[in-house]
Amino acid sequence: MAVSDKHVAILADDDYQELELHYPRLRLIEAGARAVALRRLPSGCGSGR
Repeated sequence: MAVSDKHVAILADDDYQELELHYPRLRLIEAGARAVALRRLPSGCGSGR
């Protein structure tokens, strides 16, 4: 499947290491995708609701 000109989000939870997301993101970018890594904020951070 071609990923050129696609938008890709890599979703991560609390228990991950930086390199687990970094290299797949780089490969997607090299293939022409627009890739971002997203993670959940720790409790206590955010909007304060």
